[in-house]
Amino acid sequence: GPDAFGYRWIDSDDPDGPTFQWRDITTVGYPVLLGDDDGYLLPLFSPFPFYGSDRHEVWIGSNGYLTFGSDWTDPSNDPVPDPNDPNDFIAPFWDNLDPSSGGVIFIYYDFNSSELVIQYTDMPRNSGGGVNGLYTFEVILKEDGSILYQYLEMEGELNSATVGIENGDGTTGLEVAYNAPYVHDDLAVLISTEIPPDHLAFFPASGLLLPGETAEVEVCVDCHGLDAGTYEWSLLLSSNDYYNPEIVIPITVYVEPTGVDEFEPARLALKGNYPNPFNPRTTIAYDLPTPSRVSIEVFDIAGRHVRTLVDGEPRDAGSHTAVWSGLDASGQRVASGVYLCRLEVDGVVFSRRMVLLK
Repeated sequence: GPDAFGYRWIDSDDPDGPTFQWRDITTVGYPVLLGDDDGYLLPLFSPFPFYGSDRHEVWIGSNGYLTFGSDWTDPSNDPVPDPNDPNDFIAPFWDNLDPSSGGVIFIYYDFNSSELVIQYTDMPRNSGGGVNGLYTFEVILKEDGSILYQYLEMEGELNSATVGIENGDGTTGLEVAYNAPYVHDDLAVLISTEIPPDHLAFFPASGLLLPGETAEVEVCVDCHGLDAGTYEWSLLLSSNDYYNPEIVIPITVYVEPTGVDEFEPARLALKGNYPNPFNPRTTIAYDLPTPSRVSIEVFDIAGRHVRTLVDGEPRDAGSHTAVWSGLDASGQRVASGVYLCRLEVDGVVFSRRMVLLK
C-alpha cells in the first residue's frame, strides 16, 4: 500500500507487524452451514467503517470473502482492483471453496473488544470436481475499521487465491496477494489506514502482465527518521510463474548526514507538496513556530471544496506533514488537474497549487 484511500497492510513476518494470536471461536460462535457458492447475510451490531462509509450488514460468502455488495457467490477470484463483480469486499482467502463437502463457518461478536470474528474452519477447495485442500482461517473486523486476517492451517493449493480488499465500484483496492504462494500457517495480516508508511513505496504495487509484456515499477525512498548509514532492502516480485514464483531484487540506500541540526522553525510557512506533479498521493509540508490549531483543506481550481485533511487539530511547534491520496470527501478518486491546498493556522491562511497527473 497505500491504495488510493490510504489502506496499507503489514503481516506477522514483518518485525513491526501484528502478532499471530489465533481466536478459536468454535465453542462460542454461531455455526453457519452453507452450500457451494452460497452466502449468509449478517446484520452488524455496530456500523463498520469501510472506504469512507459506515456499513450495517455484510454477506459472508462460502468462497472465502465477505462483501457489502450484491455478489457473494463468485468462485472465480480476480485481481485487485477489478471493476467486475464482486466489489466492495474483504477477502481473507477468495478461492473456489465448497463447504457442501465439509467445513463450517463460525460467527462471534466479542462485546468486550467490539470485534466481529468470522472463522472458516476446515473449508474444502473444489478443484476439477474433487476436493483439494482444507483451510482454516479467520477475519476479524475491529471497531476502528481495521481488519485482521489470521491463517491457522492452510493445507493444499495456496497460489490460486485473492487476499485483499476492494471498494464499491472496483476502482480502488489493496491487493495483498493474487494467485501467488503467499499465505502460510500461523500468519497474521493487518489492514488499516493507520499503519505508518514504509521507507520504500512501489508504484504500481501490483498488476497483470500478459506473456511478453513489460511494465516499469517506480521505487520511492523516504529517508525521514533514518540515521546516517547504509540500508539493505529488497523488492519482492511474486507471481503465478510456475518456474519463478518469486524474484528478489536487492535495494541499497546510502543515507548521509545533512549537517543541519534540528531546530524549531522561526516562522509559519506552507512549504508546498512533494512530489508535484503527483500520482496518486502527495505529501504537504508546513512549519509551525509555536503550538497551534491547524486546518488543511483541498479545493479544486473553481474553489469547490474537495477534502479536509486536518480539521482544526492541535499541533506542536516544528515541521509537519499531511498526506493527500487524491480522494474527495466521499472517498472517490478525483480527476487530473490543478488543486489548491489551503492551510489555516490561528486565522492566518496560506495556499499552494498542486497538480495531479494520471
